[in-house]
Amino acid sequence: RDRTPSKQFRGKLLDFQREGLDFLMKSSGNALLADEMGLGKTVQTLAYLSKEKHAFPALIIAPLVTLTNWQKEIEKFLKKKGKNGKIIENKSPNSVMIRQGKQNEIDEYDFYIINYELLYKRLPDLMKLGIRSVVCDEVQHLRSKTTQKYAAVKELAGLETVSYTHLR
Repeated sequence: RDRTPSKQFRGKLLDFQREGLDFLMKSSGNALLADEMGLGKTVQTLAYLSKEKHAFPALIIAPLVTLTNWQKEIEKFLKKKGKNGKIIENKSPNSVMIRQGKQNEIDEYDFYIINYELLYKRLPDLMKLGIRSVVCDEVQHLRSKTTQKYAAVKELAGLETVSYTHLR
């Protein structure tokens, strides 16, 4: 596989980010990306998701303070892919930030962005979405295997529809 982002990706990767993309491709996304802060783990993750044929919808699980950044980076670095697979140049994938713990049906989006604290409460709703990729940002939030968030991630990653689990 080559280390260049897909046509869906907008922007350029630095050499070390291309190496990260190559690592993700070789591991089929089942990987832990552990670069220093500020070196573009989010960008590498989006470049990877854009290369995989069946990566969407994707679930981003992240600390509350980073949810808005994820949404901005998706808009900045990814182009929308239509149902027919064609790239829509001037559009970005649609995303939703899930900010309420009350169970409620969730509409269809390319990206679902949720914080760790709400994950367990919204698990029944998330299980119905046909999620293909799970990205866990700031994975130290999962260090204890006895927590509800750990159990929720494990359940989501085990779904038949999920092809890629990516930890950062």
